[in-house]
Amino acid sequence: MTVFDDIGRGLISFWMLAAGPIEAADVRAAVGAFGFFSGFLIYILTSIASRKAYVRIQRKVTVVITVQGFSLFLGIMDLATQASFLGWSNFLFKSSLITWTVSLIPLYYLLDQVVSIDRIKFKKPTEPRLRAPWRRSATTWPPFSMFQDLKATPRSTKQFGVGCVDHYLKLATKGGHRLFFPILVVAEKHFRPWRICLRFAAAGLSDDERVIYFSFNQPPDIIVSQLAAQFAFLKGSDSDWRSWWRKKENEDSMHKFENLYIVDCCSPWIGSRASHASQKPSEEEQKSPEKKLLIVVQSNRHIFRSDPRDPVALGSKYEKALRKVIHDSASPPSQSGKPVSQSVFVRVVYDSISDLLQYGDPQLTMQLIKHNMVWEDQNRANSLYLYIRDVPRPGLSMPVDIGFLRWNAYCEVDFEYQKTHEYMSIESLFSEKKGPVMIKEMNNDWVLKSEEQSEEPSLSVE
Repeated sequence: MTVFDDIGRGLISFWMLAAGPIEAADVRAAVGAFGFFSGFLIYILTSIASRKAYVRIQRKVTVVITVQGFSLFLGIMDLATQASFLGWSNFLFKSSLITWTVSLIPLYYLLDQVVSIDRIKFKKPTEPRLRAPWRRSATTWPPFSMFQDLKATPRSTKQFGVGCVDHYLKLATKGGHRLFFPILVVAEKHFRPWRICLRFAAAGLSDDERVIYFSFNQPPDIIVSQLAAQFAFLKGSDSDWRSWWRKKENEDSMHKFENLYIVDCCSPWIGSRASHASQKPSEEEQKSPEKKLLIVVQSNRHIFRSDPRDPVALGSKYEKALRKVIHDSASPPSQSGKPVSQSVFVRVVYDSISDLLQYGDPQLTMQLIKHNMVWEDQNRANSLYLYIRDVPRPGLSMPVDIGFLRWNAYCEVDFEYQKTHEYMSIESLFSEKKGPVMIKEMNNDWVLKSEEQSEEPSLSVE
């Protein structure tokens, strides 16, 4: 007698035992227990999962509750019919028992997600200890290249894209002041502050830098269209930026949009509009510059969708975008087989962080922003955070406010509108606050009001 014979007899015995009848009183007791447990479970899970932090598991909670309800339905139907199937007595009740038991597996997974919510660790790319020998290209891992070069003669800095801000960044560089990121921009709606973010991103694309753009307010097609306009203005176009893109000598600039990566946090809110934007445009639409540029971005799979209410998913999409940046920045090896080093500049734009604070879970949002700011500082990711005053309104229920952002940002640039005049001030870049200085809008840019204000006295160094 072999082991397989023992196993076979055991399975037959189990089958016969499982197929046997069950007393009606036992079925009623079990179904009552199922009903009590399912009702209690529905109350607990719906109460917990209503918190913003659990957006990503709410559908899974619904599935578990549905399966639990279905198992209860099968048990009730068995009491009513006493149906048998394939020689099994109380078939519906036994199916109910199996279904209810299986549903415990995802239930315990959800409970783990609930219990560990405040211990979530956000991940970012790090340099691998060993590189696989079969890799033919070497990936440039963080830290990235610096925005400013104080060792060069003369000292230089990258273009910010907004005239009045560039003035002070160049002034700081000339005086030997080190520029650090993140930079916090605080502005009122009067300034249409999203243009500041677009200018910063367009300046990076113009200089062949990689740009990760968090779009909280508008879908990718609108972002690409506005970036195309700002890009053309930076190149000297006046008002008709579409004509600038249609010029044959400017067609090569379209390839620069291959360096644009959009974390789309708007499309999940607008549904049909996003679906229409993701469809392949008609032949007539493809002739417009903005559609051509959108095709460039989409063809490279540089659009990452994320629900802004879920900071955990948002952090995961950010990590994927960073890994795509690193992968796309890989340099081929030289003839000697050694990797060729190259400078990779990365700009990260949050347009605007106020929307994430408004819709996301406060506790997780605070963890995500803190993690991102520290990582971007350490790895030279030149990040820009746009904050709209009093959005959301400060209070005890909102741990992340302008004070939190100021504490974690190295430089703050304020745009204010007072008494029919527009002002800008810059803080933490020098040993003392600069401004407020009067600015004006000219040629689709914000510049200093007068040349006298451009001439700054000697700066005191910390």
